[in-house]
Amino acid sequence: MGSRWPLDGLLRFRRLEQDQAEADLAEANHRLRSSEHAVNRARNNLAGYGDSAVTVEQLRAIAAARSTGAAMVQELNAVVKLDEADARAKAFEAERARRATKSLDKLHDRHLEAEHAADLRDEQAAIDEIAARNAGARKGNR
Repeated sequence: MGSRWPLDGLLRFRRLEQDQAEADLAEANHRLRSSEHAVNRARNNLAGYGDSAVTVEQLRAIAAARSTGAAMVQELNAVVKLDEADARAKAFEAERARRATKSLDKLHDRHLEAEHAADLRDEQAAIDEIAARNAGARKGNR
């Protein structure tokens, strides 16, 4: 062993790329969860507006609050859809990066196995040479 694998730099780059893609995916998923929570909070707030208006002004205020709340829920739903699309794109990119890293990892493993086999062959050749010398030395002593 000892020869440097020619694709070491690329493998390191792919691993960094994979780490970044996974971090981006985690961030996108976090934004999606936050958006979904915001929608749920807005819906709960909207449901909490009372129906017990005593005056016309109170009725108008409740109607305005509900209208504003409904518009906010629609806007938040649009944000959720954008966040879902972003999360899907980040998941796709993370998977692509994992596949790219995995294929290089397999090549690296094959390289290490070939190096190990070569080391074993060299070691066996050295053992065979020592054994042959010892056998020749024994014959010469007879």
